Amino acid sequence: MKYKKKVTLLIILIILVSLCYILINSNIRLNSQNNYIFFKFFSSNNTNNENKVLISDKTNNVYNFKIKDNYLESQEIKLYKTMDEKTLINEKIAPGVKGSFIINLFSNINLNYQIKFKSLNEKPHNLVFYLKNSKQKFTNLEQLETELNDNISKKENRKIEIFWEWEYDVNIEKDLIDTNDAKNIEKYNFEIYIITQ
Repeated sequence: MKYKKKVTLLIILIILVSLCYILINSNIRLNSQNNYIFFKFFSSNNTNNENKVLISDKTNNVYNFKIKDNYLESQEIKLYKTMDEKTLINEKIAPGVKGSFIINLFSNINLNYQIKFKSLNEKPHNLVFYLKNSKQKFTNLEQLETELNDNISKKENRKIEIFWEWEYDVNIEKDLIDTNDAKNIEKYNFEIYIITQ
């Protein structure tokens, strides 16, 4: 009988210690989270307008780069996040969807820049890219790169808008390719690289 009481008391004690540990740990986590939010708010209120150019506005599909001499920086783009909401299909890319994104460059000096891309997974064959106000369509980002080497002036804010679409109902051969790609490729991700000299 005494043995059963000791075991019961031991179990109750273990449960109480566990509960205390969980409560103390969650309170520490909550305090550190509140501190993080405070410092994030404080630092965002103390940044100047020049630094705000660095912040990516993913909701508007804008990818910002504050460039300088001998510069190399990259950002990843998940293509489905740049999709036109009217064509959105369960956060998947599929035949018939389209969208756009903006690469925003800001420089404090005169520079020559190059924009490069690196695919992180397979691209659907009939997905094409084109620049705003251009009728030329590119079947991959590497072809588009040739149009994205230019000069930027001091204090210039350059916006480069890139459109994309996955065309469908082009012909029977392309429709078969689309069907296969739609089964195997749900998302297309790539990186943008900005290089200056």
